[in-house]
Amino acid sequence: MTVPPEVGLPRDRPVAPRCYPWVTAAGARAHAPEQWVLQSPPNRLICHYLIETSKCWQDPCTASREYLRSLLPVALISRGTMSGGETLARCLAGRLSLRHICREDLIAVLDSRGEHAKRVRASLDRATRAYDQFSQLRRPYLILMRFALLGFIREGNVVYSGYAGHLLVPKTPCCMRVRISAPMPMRIKKAMERLGLPEEEARELVRREDDDRVRWARFMYGRDIRDPHLYDIWVSLDEMSVETISAMIVAGLAEKQYQLAPAAERVLNDLYLGTGVEAALVSDARTLSLEIAARSQDGNVLIEGPFLEDQQLADVLEVARSVDGVRSVEYQPGCVSSFELAL
Repeated sequence: MTVPPEVGLPRDRPVAPRCYPWVTAAGARAHAPEQWVLQSPPNRLICHYLIETSKCWQDPCTASREYLRSLLPVALISRGTMSGGETLARCLAGRLSLRHICREDLIAVLDSRGEHAKRVRASLDRATRAYDQFSQLRRPYLILMRFALLGFIREGNVVYSGYAGHLLVPKTPCCMRVRISAPMPMRIKKAMERLGLPEEEARELVRREDDDRVRWARFMYGRDIRDPHLYDIWVSLDEMSVETISAMIVAGLAEKQYQLAPAAERVLNDLYLGTGVEAALVSDARTLSLEIAARSQDGNVLIEGPFLEDQQLADVLEVARSVDGVRSVEYQPGCVSSFELAL
């Protein structure tokens, strides 16, 4: 197998994909692989893949994009304040033609669920100091936000950037959970440039917002977002650039573990339908106060919750059966922990 040389060739030839075959360059198909020039040190496996796939390329970009759509990659990026998470998400979205979403996109879906869902969101921030009220609002908020994020994940080809999106869907298959960090001087400099703050104020802002995010994650999820075991990969801008980190993530997303195989797709669809039933229940005034968990298997929904009066049970079954995709509903009375939301 001929490996394209790294240097010594004129730059008027088309540049081969920078690191991976699906990041293609226009015109590559028109030239023999031996004439390609790599922008990064050659890798024999990559070169082999380029040579083999070049034989069936219909268009320098179209075939690679079709390949990407078939993979349906999903990346969930968690970040600290001024740590480069948004930049990484945009870079990754540009490389793979992914849809970049954030918390505001989930909020838009939540608000579309009706007035009760809107009131849950609007009241949550005011309730953080009153634990009893906060506990009542926390569960419907998490269900609605989880349902919104699962909807985007089912579509695939998406990168989410935020602080704790990975905690909304801890057991969802085919999602790469990434944490990005940056050295404090870099974060302080970014805060100074972006917000026009003096150094000491920028330092205090970064520390304060970091502490607020840690407390919020503990309140909402019972987890510490600084725990490395919550992520598939933790990267730092201390020594690597955003472009390098993005290339690493692209490589990982192409692996079998992060591809939506039929079995994983069924699991994802069941998670989405079960959460959809829960979202419907917390969006209805008749069932909002009930702590109920729903699990689905091929459209057959099992609902677990407290012992109910006849009218309450009838309301629960009516709401659950109204959700698109539900084939049958069974109610099983028992105790459901508020921390266990069907995932």
